[in-house]
Amino acid sequence: MLSDVKINELYVRFISELEGVGVNTEKLVEVLGGAEKIKSAPAGLEVSSGLAFKGALLLLINRSFDYAKKLFESTSSEKEVQTITGPVKKLVNEFGVDWRSFRKVMLLHQIGKVMIYQPNDDEWQVNRRGIIYKWVDNETTINCGERSQYLCQLAGITLSESEFEAMKINDKNNEDKFSMLHIQPLAMFVKMADDLTYMKINVNRKKA
Repeated sequence: MLSDVKINELYVRFISELEGVGVNTEKLVEVLGGAEKIKSAPAGLEVSSGLAFKGALLLLINRSFDYAKKLFESTSSEKEVQTITGPVKKLVNEFGVDWRSFRKVMLLHQIGKVMIYQPNDDEWQVNRRGIIYKWVDNETTINCGERSQYLCQLAGITLSESEFEAMKINDKNNEDKFSMLHIQPLAMFVKMADDLTYMKINVNRKKA
């Protein structure tokens, strides 16, 4: 469980990073139902997921973002790039991944989870099976990545083609080998950062 202080810290960082990539956070927060709804959002249904608690979604997003940064830096090198004002040194990724796009997708591709979970009112399931949350009865059955894309659309956030692909990479079935072999580097980086995050969560859960 997270303290309110820790959740607020995670939220402030989330909003700050979004503003850093040009997102109108006021509009996005409105679309998502307000700051408190974002802060209270879990990222899983059951205790066994390690993510069925208040603030879990913000924790997940921030941890994934940290792994994304490490991945980007480990596959980039500092090079001199010509700009209008003259040459400057910047990190250039060897796979052509743009850090601004990577940041943007990492911060946004799981926001659909704000809208898909609600507290479970079945006490037996909560106490006996650890199913703390249940699915919201949404009108559609679109996946998390697709719902995140839809929410971005409502918030006026534009996505490039590669960002659009990366937003829903975690909705793809691992058996879909053709699509997994032909996705853009940005989508693969997003998947790798998420996989590392979930692996770390499972390690921590087993140690608890």
